[in-house]
Amino acid sequence: NVLESTVLWREVVERVAKDFPEVELSHMYVDNASMQLVRNPKQFDVMVTTNMFGDILSDCAAMLTG
Repeated sequence: NVLESTVLWREVVERVAKDFPEVELSHMYVDNASMQLVRNPKQFDVMVTTNMFGDILSDCAAMLTG
C-alpha cells in the first residue's frame, strides 16, 4: 500500500511541518482518508496530498457537497 513516491512525499512534508508547529500533521492511507472524509468531513481543515491521491479525495469531497 506504499508507493516509492509516497516515501519521499512523507519525508518532505514532515520536514516542512517542523516550520509550522501550530499545524497538526497526521498521515493516512488514501483508503482510510476517503472513509474518514465521508464519515466526518468536519475533522479536516486542509488535506495535503499527491496528485493521484488528490484525485481520489476530491471525487469523494465532490460527492459530499453535491
